[in-house]
Amino acid sequence: MNIFAIDLTTDTHFISIKYDGVVTDFIFDESDRYKRNDWSKKINDIQTSLPDFSFFKVDLFAYAAGPGSYTGARLAYTFLSTLKLITEKDFLAYSNLTALAWGKSDKVPVIKGNKNDFYFLKNNKEIYAANINTFDEKLSFVSTEPISEIENLEILPDNIIAKNIVDMVSEGANHLTSNQPNYIKELQYRKLNG
Repeated sequence: MNIFAIDLTTDTHFISIKYDGVVTDFIFDESDRYKRNDWSKKINDIQTSLPDFSFFKVDLFAYAAGPGSYTGARLAYTFLSTLKLITEKDFLAYSNLTALAWGKSDKVPVIKGNKNDFYFLKNNKEIYAANINTFDEKLSFVSTEPISEIENLEILPDNIIAKNIVDMVSEGANHLTSNQPNYIKELQYRKLNG
C-alpha cells in the first residue's frame, strides 16, 4: 500500500511517504513563513527523491490534524481535499497526540501550545490544560520538543508524527472520526463594539 502522510502543524513541515514498500521522509524547514507552503518545491523535492512518484499511485492520504498549528492543519486538510478531487482517493485525519503516543503506550504525549498552555492525551482522552498544574508529576511524558516545566520527558525526533501516521495507516490504527482539523481547545468569542 502506498501512503502519503503530511504534518504541517509546526513551523517545520514534514511529509512521510511509503511508496513501493520503502518509506521516505521529507523535512521542509523554511524560516520565511510566506514560503512555507510552496507546494512546487515540496513536489519537486519528492519527485527528485522518488522519480516514479505519482499522487495517482498513492492508495491513501493522511494528515496530522492537530493539536498544533490550526492554520497548518487547515492547510493540510485543504491540500488533501484538493488531491481527493483530482485522484478520487480518500484521506484520513489523525490526532497529533495519538500519533506521538504510537509505540509509547507507557507515556503521556504532550504538546506545548503558543502560551503557557498544553495539550495531552490521558486514558485515550485529549485534554487541553491552561497551565502545568493539571499534570501528575509521577507520569512519564513524550514530546517532540523540550518542555522545561515537565520532568520525566522523552524527546522524540521532530518528524515522528508524520512517520508514525504512515505506520498507523499501514497497521489499520484508528483515525479521527472526522477528517476536519482536530481543535480540542474550546473557542472563546468576545463581542466587540457593542
